[in-house]
Amino acid sequence: MSNATETTTTTTVPPCPEWCTLKPGHDFTGEIPGVEMSRGHAMDVGPVEISAEETQTADGAITLYPPSLYLELDGYGHLTAEQARELVPWLIRAADKLDELNSGAK
Repeated sequence: MSNATETTTTTTVPPCPEWCTLKPGHDFTGEIPGVEMSRGHAMDVGPVEISAEETQTADGAITLYPPSLYLELDGYGHLTAEQARELVPWLIRAADKLDELNSGAK
């Protein structure tokens, strides 16, 4: 898995990564406009989300961080045995896709 980040400087919103399923070219948002803005990129693999954070600093430098898996569980993260078994195939699919994205494959 790659931990490298990609940094560029720009004044326009760069395109989303090819795998992002959000609205193309969605804008940066943030609590401190002009200082640091961020946007997330995401794709769903069943109940598992692959996501990556992208930040832009006041000088226009943009950093896209490597994607990772995100899983939001209802009930404070508690699963029954049946729920855990149902989740396993989705985690494997998402992990395989994450490996593919981090290796540079589409």
